[in-house]
Amino acid sequence: MSIGEFLAQLHSSLEKQPQVIVSGNDSADLDSIISSLLFAYFSNLRDKTKTYVPVVKVPRADLELRPELKYVFDQVGLDYQQLVCLEQVPSQGSVVLIDHNRATRPFDDNCKWKVIGILDHHVDEGFYLDAPLRVIRMVGSCVSLVLDHFGNPQLDETLAKLAAAPLLTDTVNLRWELGRTTDLDVQVFDRLKTHVDTAGYFKEIERVKSEVSEMPTEHILRRDYKEFEVGPYRIGTSSVNWYFEAWTERDHGYQSITETSLKFAKQRKLDLQVIFTAFDHGQNGGYQRQLAVFVINEKLRPLQESLEQSKDIGLKPLFDNYYQQENIKMSRKQIWPWIRQWIETNESK
Repeated sequence: MSIGEFLAQLHSSLEKQPQVIVSGNDSADLDSIISSLLFAYFSNLRDKTKTYVPVVKVPRADLELRPELKYVFDQVGLDYQQLVCLEQVPSQGSVVLIDHNRATRPFDDNCKWKVIGILDHHVDEGFYLDAPLRVIRMVGSCVSLVLDHFGNPQLDETLAKLAAAPLLTDTVNLRWELGRTTDLDVQVFDRLKTHVDTAGYFKEIERVKSEVSEMPTEHILRRDYKEFEVGPYRIGTSSVNWYFEAWTERDHGYQSITETSLKFAKQRKLDLQVIFTAFDHGQNGGYQRQLAVFVINEKLRPLQESLEQSKDIGLKPLFDNYYQQENIKMSRKQIWPWIRQWIETNESK
C-alpha cells in the first residue's frame, strides 16, 4: 500500500476495530503531523491485527492556518484534506502519543483512553512508564525517531520528501550551531537526501511557513499553539515565524498585539500566555528569537521577573512585555520545561 492509498482510506478506517489512534501534539506543526502519519502508515504495514489512524490534533478548519502543510503535500501529490482531524476522534480507545509524552484533551481521560505508546523528543514528564512503547530521546525532529523505530524502512520519493520536510525545518536545515541537530538526524537525512533538493526545499517551506503577514493576530497565535496545566495554572504558548518589528509595523504598534493576546488568553482561561518568535534575517542579522510574556494571574508575576533575570535565556527589553532573546538555542521546547519547573518549585514552598 502506498502512502497515497493509505491517506485515501483513512476516513473509512475510523470504522474498523481494533483500532489505535496515533495522535500528534496540540501545536500540529509539520513534525507532529508528518511523524504521526508515517508512524501510523508503517505500523499498518507491519501489524495487520490492528488499524492505526493518525490524527491531526486541531479542528479541520485550522488546517488552513498551516500553508506549509499544503505546500509539502502538494510537492508529493497528496491531499492534506484527507487527514483525520480532532472532531473525528472516537470517544474512547487506545492511543500512541507522537511528538509529546503527556496526553492532553481528550486523550487525558484515563477512563476512556489507554496510552500504549510514546515516541517523542521533548523533556520527559514521567508519565505512562508502563507503556509497551516508550521512546523519549532529545533529537532535532521526531520524524528521525519514527524512521529509526521502524529500522530505516524502504522509502520512495514521496515518503522521503514527506519525512525531509519536518526534519529540515525542526533542525533549521541541519544547522549544528543552533543546538537542535543530532547525529541521528544527520544519519536519517543521509537516507533522504537523494530524493530531495535540500537547500531549495528548506527555503521554500520556510518561505511559505513565514507568510503570516496577512493573517489576523488571533490566527497567528492559534496556528502553532500548545496549552499546558501545572498545578492550578493554565499556560498558553504560541510559536510564531515572524518578528515583532514587522508585526507592530503592520498593527501600528504593540498595543493591538497586546490587546488581542490578552483577549486570546482570557477566552482560554489562561493564567499566562507566552509568544515565542523565531526568524532568520539571513546576512542582514542572522537567526534570531524574541519573546512576549502576558501575565493574567498576578500570582505568576514573579515568574515573569525570573524569566527576565535568567542568564540562560538572556532576555533584553524591547517594549513592556516584549523581549529580544539572546540565547537562540532556547526554543519553546527548552523554555517551557524551565517555566514548568519554576512553577512546581515555587508552588511547593
